[in-house]
Amino acid sequence: MTTNDRLLNSIAMGFDKSYTTEDRGVRVRCSQCEACVINGLSAHEHGCPNIVKDYDDDIDGDYCNGGE
Repeated sequence: MTTNDRLLNSIAMGFDKSYTTEDRGVRVRCSQCEACVINGLSAHEHGCPNIVKDYDDDIDGDYCNGGE
């Protein structure tokens, strides 16, 4: 995956202020919260309006668990 692909994925996940750097790849930023990266996983603060939610309509609005 290229740096540009990682940037586009971050923006699609609600990290709207993310950008690339020459030496470190992608910096994850959010305009609505203090986003961070924990063990390589980007995370929004709890309650951030930019969080991309994945609901399963068949289960009365419960979150999908990734097919588990």
